[in-house]
Amino acid sequence: VNSGTVEGGNTVMIVEAGGEGTSYSESNLKAKLGAGASQTFTNYLGDGRDLVITVQSITNGKASVKIEFGGLCTTNPPTPAPTPAPVPPTLPPTPIPTTPPTPAPTPAP
Repeated sequence: VNSGTVEGGNTVMIVEAGGEGTSYSESNLKAKLGAGASQTFTNYLGDGRDLVITVQSITNGKASVKIEFGGLCTTNPPTPAPTPAPVPPTLPPTPIPTTPPTPAPTPAP
């Protein structure tokens, strides 16, 4: 959500970038969406599937956005990270031997 800006204030701006968004490249503004607006990108990857982006709401600078690709929807919140597996308690160190080691070398029998 752009807030306090000259262009696209309180909207979700959809931008397409070259370099798959991982490096410097030119970008193109594709849409400015306010709450309740949607944009459909027909045949998005050239395989007949559409990409539909819908801004469900914008509140306090945060947007709730529904993204559908080829009929699949990503509105469910992310799955929480798994909790760490229980770790068994650390055993105390082995006690020092009670009998001192045999001095080396020992006499032959």
